Amino acid sequence: MGGGGLIAGVAAYVKYLRPDIKVIGVEAEDSACLKAALEAGERVVLDQVGVFAEGVAVAQIGEVPFSLIQGLIDEVITVNTDEMCAAVKDIFEDTRAVAETSGALSLAGLKNIFSRPALKARRCCALIRGQIPTLIACSISLSARSWANSVRPFWR
Repeated sequence: MGGGGLIAGVAAYVKYLRPDIKVIGVEAEDSACLKAALEAGERVVLDQVGVFAEGVAVAQIGEVPFSLIQGLIDEVITVNTDEMCAAVKDIFEDTRAVAETSGALSLAGLKNIFSRPALKARRCCALIRGQIPTLIACSISLSARSWANSVRPFWR
């Protein structure tokens, strides 16, 4: 999630085109400034942030992104270090792209969502980004709750 600029822009565009699509933010559990802000109803400053996913390790969500995010995103989830590491490994094995941990955060969140028994989604998308100027969007098809070998980059 970081400062919230990317998800604010993506959510505004997606919700404008298709308000029925769910937009879910993902944060590292030791840097969950948006989740804390949404629970408090205002921007808060975290006492400390973890640095494992240093690209999104911010203590406070941005002011303008927060004002947009509040009305646009459907949920915020957190993932731990092990889930981020597994996502980095999955991205590499399926696409041969090397994502940094903060970039793999969205895929870790997507895998977390797939574990929900009541999931009704047929297609999901995770934006995977990082300091390298590359954006990989992975279209995931849910099939019998099996997620292995389902990452398909459709733009790089």
